[in-house]
Amino acid sequence: MTLLMIMLVFLGLLGVGEQLRHNRLLGAIPVRIHVNGTRGKSTTTRLIAAGLRAAGYRVVAKTTGSAARLILEDGTEVPIDRGRRVGIREQLRVVRAAARRGAEVLVVECMALQPENQWVAEHKMIKATIGVITNVRPDHSEEMGPELADVAHALAATIPERGYLVTGGEQVFSCWRTVARRRGTIICRAAIDEGLVSQAVNLPRPEFTANLACAVKVCELLGVPRRTALDGMAKYFPDPGAVRVYRLKLPERLIYFVNAFAANDLTSTVLVWRECARRYRLDGLPVLGVMNNRRDRPARLRDLVPVVQEIPMARLVFTGQLGPLARRFFCRAGFPPEQLSDLTRLPLHSLSQRILAELTGDLVIFGFGNIKGAGWELTNYFAAHGEECR
Repeated sequence: MTLLMIMLVFLGLLGVGEQLRHNRLLGAIPVRIHVNGTRGKSTTTRLIAAGLRAAGYRVVAKTTGSAARLILEDGTEVPIDRGRRVGIREQLRVVRAAARRGAEVLVVECMALQPENQWVAEHKMIKATIGVITNVRPDHSEEMGPELADVAHALAATIPERGYLVTGGEQVFSCWRTVARRRGTIICRAAIDEGLVSQAVNLPRPEFTANLACAVKVCELLGVPRRTALDGMAKYFPDPGAVRVYRLKLPERLIYFVNAFAANDLTSTVLVWRECARRYRLDGLPVLGVMNNRRDRPARLRDLVPVVQEIPMARLVFTGQLGPLARRFFCRAGFPPEQLSDLTRLPLHSLSQRILAELTGDLVIFGFGNIKGAGWELTNYFAAHGEECR
């Protein structure tokens, strides 16, 4: 028993020592920005970093997104080697790297899902001076709960102590006000005004204006004029899995490919379609939906079924995993079974050509669900053989 007590005390002292060392590293970085939300975290993180770099701040940023990246103070990017295990302790290494590089600002995308892990990520690892919640949408219901209020309550775990909370969501939830008041934090709404909307057209891709508004608000809190911030954001490099539209010219055919694989939830997926259809005039072309699934995301598959009521699809193809389950869900929702194709067992190297053969003539291929595996394969095919629409 005595030996066990000694071991417990020793392990406790190790933990205290590690936290003290980490706190010293945090103290060396004056401004720490923790970006959370259902969608747009990677984009918002990159926009904030670009806007602050344009103002002369020495910024280090880290995104999780479709591919984890450390973005250095000159804007260059370093892939994060994660090995087989991915966990929130990754953020400790990011803080250490930023402190060693003399960062004035650290911008970090939240990578935790469970509310208790989100709390640890904020209050033990990042200790943000500015927190961001981009939006609240139904997703990850297993970890956060099925209702918007449940998701909002989970995201409230990253509201900082005695700092600012910037939110671009449609509403400020009562639980955020309660938590912010208790933690001495000021809530700032990221307003979307006509001037910001008109200036957003200068961005190279169809970013959501709400993400841009959050980034601009954060820059303004740090004394950066809007024009300076937007000039920097116009040069930012998007996440590898961010929304992109490609045009592929084939003999007697014109194919548009919309990469919406990173949208993941119903609301975001539909918003991506509407924005891309408007911006690139895709209405009127037949739409071939490609839904890429992951075995560990069956709930997301179910949640995305109503997408066929919102996006006019002439045909729907399943890739990745869970093909039979996906087919069952969509048939029950009334989608004609003869317009469904299960390609989940098809080798990746032959996937793109097989999908192009699903429909003849000009069309739009709309990819959604998840980018892993088949999503990357299809995206890389159009990036290599087509041209990106601007």
